Amino acid sequence: MVAKTDAKAVTRCESREPDYAIKQSRSVASESSAEVSIEVTLLLPQITTAQLRQRSALRGISDSTLASELLVTIARDGLYDAVLDGG
Repeated sequence: MVAKTDAKAVTRCESREPDYAIKQSRSVASESSAEVSIEVTLLLPQITTAQLRQRSALRGISDSTLASELLVTIARDGLYDAVLDGG
């Protein structure tokens, strides 16, 4: 059973592409689980969404799963500068 809180946050981000918003809501997998998952809704440029869909189809996963895996890997391995060309 997934319990969700009512708390939601919207963050405006600056980008080289058009503005996009990140909306978050917290979800807890179970009360006994120490891991908390955050649901994030991203508004991305249409071309980026198409590219994610194409690449995720090649892997046999959803575009949202691919985006999640990419963000988790970047955060876990500290790849921000590598991904953003030295940021």
